[in-house]
Amino acid sequence: MHMDTHEIDNALLRKQYLEQHKTLTSGQIREASGLKTRNPSEPASRWKRQGKIFGVPVGRADHYPAFQFRDGRPRPEIARVLAALPESMSPWQIAFWFTSKNGWIENDAAPQDALHDISGVLAAAADLASDNLG
Repeated sequence: MHMDTHEIDNALLRKQYLEQHKTLTSGQIREASGLKTRNPSEPASRWKRQGKIFGVPVGRADHYPAFQFRDGRPRPEIARVLAALPESMSPWQIAFWFTSKNGWIENDAAPQDALHDISGVLAAAADLASDNLG
């Protein structure tokens, strides 16, 4: 099977991401949430459908970057940021965006490290969305 360099770069970037950033499986999220759902992929898959969190595909399952959660629940800021990002972005593009330094945010912080500065993060997301429209 022939892979072009772009795909290889992406595979490498994804591998590095998973090594450097904690992600959770839907089972771990269920456990942390304390919710006794019958379906083991809940509540993660429901929260994802509702736009409260995002997951990146790893093999056949989604893994959910851990920064999105506090006390077993989705941080409310995440839904606001996800809603502001371009709809065309893939889950991996979203993951990389959250970890990339951003000039819209104080100290050029990465969005996932600056959720306390939600207005800066939302401005960065809106800027990205406006770029994509043009």
